[in-house]
Amino acid sequence: MRSEKNTDLIREYVNHVAGHGDTFGLKEQLAYPRVADAFHQSRGILGAVGEIGVFLGDYLFAIGLCARPNEAIVAVDLFEDQTANFDGSGRHDKGFDHFRDIHGKWIKSGAPLKFLKGDSLNVTQADMLSASDGHRYRLLSIDGGHTHYHTVNDMLLAESVLCHGGVVILDDYTNAGWPGVAEGVGRYFLQTPRRTLAPFFLHWNKLLMTTESMHAELLEHFDSMVPDSQRHLAKRSRLYGFDVLIAQGFGLD
Repeated sequence: MRSEKNTDLIREYVNHVAGHGDTFGLKEQLAYPRVADAFHQSRGILGAVGEIGVFLGDYLFAIGLCARPNEAIVAVDLFEDQTANFDGSGRHDKGFDHFRDIHGKWIKSGAPLKFLKGDSLNVTQADMLSASDGHRYRLLSIDGGHTHYHTVNDMLLAESVLCHGGVVILDDYTNAGWPGVAEGVGRYFLQTPRRTLAPFFLHWNKLLMTTESMHAELLEHFDSMVPDSQRHLAKRSRLYGFDVLIAQGFGLD
């Protein structure tokens, strides 16, 4: 179970990041892993956590704060090899040392940080599972290359390593500056045979998906976390044949 100490650390981290400018609902977006983690705790779901495309690490470490001591935190990124970043998404000049420093400051659970350096188009299911010591993933953010090729690839990669009830958090789905992401999602749901991800939550550029078998339960869990004061901003809709919640107002309290 999540300790009060770690809950306080999560709150401190979210306030720290949001304090640099809470644009695009950043504080709410950082709360989504915590909401998903609460669901996993209630169901006894364990597994690795990670992100494809970590940029400066803000979202990776929000996810990492949810990791238990024996759950690996896996970071997939080009890191300092930005010559391979041909679409310019998430361009930065940070390397391994930067992320190790942040990991040591914020992640107090003892969860190991693992790196997979390179373009996710070249990362395989075996690579992801090797980095996680063979454990499937229960929280996985996708924020890598923003072409439709990368988006489809990363969604297929995510579904291949996701555990039952795991949550995939896809960034920039509604960002008009990166239309390849929405195109990639469309291609995945409309052109991929036997696809297994199911969308259940959409807000602030983030599209959350899970395994079809746990779709209804996660949808209800996220709906139950909407504060009464924000209930008028929540509604149900349909996306690629699935019910989705469109809402805001996921605070830390």
